[in-house]
Amino acid sequence: MSFLDKLFNKKNEQDQQDKQKQAEDTKIDKSVDNNIKNVKRTLNENFDVITRKVSLGGKSDQFVALAYLDGMVDKNVLNQSILRPIMLKPVDDMKFHDMGPGRYVREFMITANDVEEVDKFSDCINFILNGCTIVFIDGCEKALMCETRGWIQRSIDEPQNEAIAKGPHSGFNETLLTNVTLIRRYIKDPNLHFEPLTVGRASRTNVVVAFIDGISDNNIVEEVKRRLKGIDIDGVLDSSYIAEFISDSPLSPFATILSTERPDKVAANMLEGKVAIFVDGTPDVLMAPFLFMEFIQSPDDYYEDSMISSLVRILRMLALFTAVYLPGFYIAIVTFNQEMIPTTLTLSLMSGRFFVPFSPFAEILFMMILIEILREAGIHFPGTIGQTISIVGALVVGQSAVSAGLVSPFVVIVVSITTLASYSVPSYTASYMMRFLPYPVLIVSALLGIYGFAWCLIAMMVHLASLESFGVPYLAPIAPFNLRDNQDTVLRMPRWIMTYRPSYIKAENKKRMATKKKGK
Repeated sequence: MSFLDKLFNKKNEQDQQDKQKQAEDTKIDKSVDNNIKNVKRTLNENFDVITRKVSLGGKSDQFVALAYLDGMVDKNVLNQSILRPIMLKPVDDMKFHDMGPGRYVREFMITANDVEEVDKFSDCINFILNGCTIVFIDGCEKALMCETRGWIQRSIDEPQNEAIAKGPHSGFNETLLTNVTLIRRYIKDPNLHFEPLTVGRASRTNVVVAFIDGISDNNIVEEVKRRLKGIDIDGVLDSSYIAEFISDSPLSPFATILSTERPDKVAANMLEGKVAIFVDGTPDVLMAPFLFMEFIQSPDDYYEDSMISSLVRILRMLALFTAVYLPGFYIAIVTFNQEMIPTTLTLSLMSGRFFVPFSPFAEILFMMILIEILREAGIHFPGTIGQTISIVGALVVGQSAVSAGLVSPFVVIVVSITTLASYSVPSYTASYMMRFLPYPVLIVSALLGIYGFAWCLIAMMVHLASLESFGVPYLAPIAPFNLRDNQDTVLRMPRWIMTYRPSYIKAENKKRMATKKKGK
C-alpha cells in the first residue's frame, strides 16, 4: 500500500464527534466469526461487502477471514497474493507458535506488496472502504491490511478545457494516487510534501495538500491546512466544494483559487512556491494563491518564444477588457454621448437603427442573452453537434434578427466581438467571470451614460485592489508594484532573466536558477 493511504488512516482529522467516536472504538475481536459479523453490521449488510472464512494452510483448528468490497479490489492480486498462499501453503508449526499467527501470516504467507498491521476496528473499516482487503486471524487481536485496490479508472487524456498547441498533453484523472504520481514525474525533489486530510462526514473524501518545503511560504501552507480542517460538511464530491469553503471572497466574481487539470501547470506553480490541493474523485487540482494577472497566462507561453508570448499576453489583456466593457461602452456612447462618435460613424449607426423598434439597451441585452443560451446549448449537446449548434446557431439567428429588423448590424458586431474576446482568455476559471460582469456594466452604463461606465471601471479596480488570496494582494505584482516580479506578468521575459521567484511568496529559497547570462 502507498504511503498516502497509510497517512490517510493514521492522520484522519475529522470533527470532534468523529474523534470522540474513535476514542471509544473497540479493539479487534480474537474470533474471526465475530469480526465478520461486526464488518457486515457496520457496513449495513450491503451486497458488495464480501467476507470469506478459510482454513490457514489446511489446518483444521486455525482460520482466517477476508473482508473487502467487491468492485474496489483487484481480484487477481487477492487470489494470487493472499487467498492462494493462505489456503495452500503448508504451515511450519514451530515457527508458527514461536512467532504468533499474525506475524507468521504476514511474513511467510501473504505475498502482497504492501501489508500492515491494524489494531483498531474503525481503521479496518476505513481501509475496506478505500479498496483494501482486511485479513482477520483466529486468536489474534490485530488484523492485516493488504493493498489490493483495483477499481476501473479513466486513462490519462489531454484536458478538454485547457488544450495547448505545444508542450505536454497529459491531464489529471479522477484517481488521487495517479494525480500525485503525475506531479512526482515533474518534481523529483525530496522536499516535496504530500500531507493528507479527510473531509466530509459521509463521503470521507481524501484530500492532499502538496507543497515544496523551502520554496513554499509556510504561512500559506498552514493557512490552507487550517481552512481545510475547518470544513464541516457531509460530503465533498468535487474540488469546487473545497474551493467555495476556503476561498477568501466566495461572493466575488473573481476567483481567488485556481482550478486546473494540467500537471505541468500545477508543477510550475508549485516551483514558484504555491500550494496545491488534490481532491480524490475529481481531475481538477486547486492552486493557492491565485492572482488576477494569471487570468491571461497560459502554459503555451512557456513553450513559445518569450517575445511571441508577451505579444499574445497583451492581446489577451485587451480581450479580457473587451469582453467585460465593450457592450457597456457601446450603450453609453450611443444612448447618451453621441458627440463622442465621429459624424460619419454616427450617420451609419443611425441608418442601421432606423427601422429597429427597440432601444439600444434592449437590443444588446437580447443578443447577449441569446448568445448565452446558444453557448449553454453547445456545452450540453454531445460532441461536435454542440459546436455546430453554437456556431451555426449564432450566425443564423444573428442574421435573421438583422433581416427581421429586431436588432441593428452594429449590435450583432459588438456582441460577436465580445463573445470572441471572452474565448480568447485561456483561463477556464475566468470564463464564468467574463460571462457575468458585462451585465452590471451594461445596466449602469444604460442608466448613467459614460459617467456610469467610468464608475464601473473605477469600482472594478477598487474591488480588485481590495481582494486578497491567502494573504497575497490580488493585483500583485502590479499593485503593490514590484519591478522584478513583473518579469512574468503581462510580459514574459526570457527564462535566463527570471532568476528569482515572486517576492510575494515568502520562501527561504528565493532563487530559481544561478545567475547566468544567455549564451555564457
